[in-house]
Amino acid sequence: MSDDISYAVDSVAQQADQQKTILLVEDQPIIARMNAEIVRGFGYHVIEAYTGEAAVEAIGKTPVIDLVLMDVDLGPGIDGTEAARQILASKCIPIVFLTSHAEQDYVERVRKITRYGYVIKNSGEFVLQSSIAMAFELFEANQKALAARAQLEATLNALPDLLIEIDGSGVCLDFHSPVGDGYPLINADYIGRNLSETMPAESTDVIMSAVAEAETSGTSFGKSFALFNGDKTRWFEISVAKKPIEPELSHYVVLRRDITERMRVEEELRTHQVELQVQGEEVRTQHDELEEHRNKYFNLYEFSPVSIISFSDSGIIKEINLTGASQLQSTRSGLIGQLITKIISPANQDVFYLARKRLLASAENGAPEPRETFSLTLMRADKTVFATHAQLSFSQVNSMRGSFFLVVMPLTEGQ
Repeated sequence: MSDDISYAVDSVAQQADQQKTILLVEDQPIIARMNAEIVRGFGYHVIEAYTGEAAVEAIGKTPVIDLVLMDVDLGPGIDGTEAARQILASKCIPIVFLTSHAEQDYVERVRKITRYGYVIKNSGEFVLQSSIAMAFELFEANQKALAARAQLEATLNALPDLLIEIDGSGVCLDFHSPVGDGYPLINADYIGRNLSETMPAESTDVIMSAVAEAETSGTSFGKSFALFNGDKTRWFEISVAKKPIEPELSHYVVLRRDITERMRVEEELRTHQVELQVQGEEVRTQHDELEEHRNKYFNLYEFSPVSIISFSDSGIIKEINLTGASQLQSTRSGLIGQLITKIISPANQDVFYLARKRLLASAENGAPEPRETFSLTLMRADKTVFATHAQLSFSQVNSMRGSFFLVVMPLTEGQ
């Protein structure tokens, strides 16, 4: 590290926890020191660098730097824009450009690198102070948005279903594919295109029929269709929920679940039932399914047509979406912090216990993404009960297994 940077770093290291530190990059030492005193007057610590190379070096060896004030023209060596590129390649940090140029081509040069500020020199101390403060606020907002998006993405990745957002005419607005989906129904090329352009007419008709039903009642469950891939047929079941936005901008969240295996099992059970009926016996079948969802984007989680409940290893409910609170005839505040067993029918406590035990055993045996599906009867706030499809899995948020996801969907008639 060069001597001018080393001295500045040592002088602020002890106070870095209390005040933000700004790296001022200016090739003219007199101007640099004058601007540094102005910025110190704003309440910040300042480190000075007089070349682009020194600025990159300072970022690499100085963890206390919170923002960079970067001159565009830095004389011999790399200029401010190249220094900014190299800095951002190794560290996420707000950079505000200082320059005496107001021409559009200069503005465009820095806009392609970062959008935290572009200040014309000699604009005044108030403009400079406001630009720095706004850059910090924007950076903090961006970091929070990235964290929220990462958590939402982790939640959505726990869902076994494809989620599609469409408008009333069937145009695809957004989607999220489940991790490891070996038979994707849609991809990024379909955004902005109508489902009728990318799917067979029969499948599109089923989806739009469910959309019409959701337009009237708010949700639609249980409709299914088949897709043919060469000599192989895959069956899918869909659930649709209308998003509560302006009527003229009606949007719908569609969950598509691959039920091919379930259809195969059902066919085998029907065959077996006929055989048993010949022998005078009856066969009863149950199908355990799990409905889960999350939007990044936020809407895909909250307004999913299924209940999503997250609970800790000790069985305490940590999160529940709006659909879940509604189906249990309670509020989220009334459910969060309660034991998960409080909402499970007493007759189904053993079913839930055994499902959780099997899930833990699968994880101990090395299963990469263990899940347990089963039938579960839940109990509302008024003590009435209702049957559901349920699926239990581990929460993968922040890549840590310390909590669980329980996803339930009320059984429709005929299931």
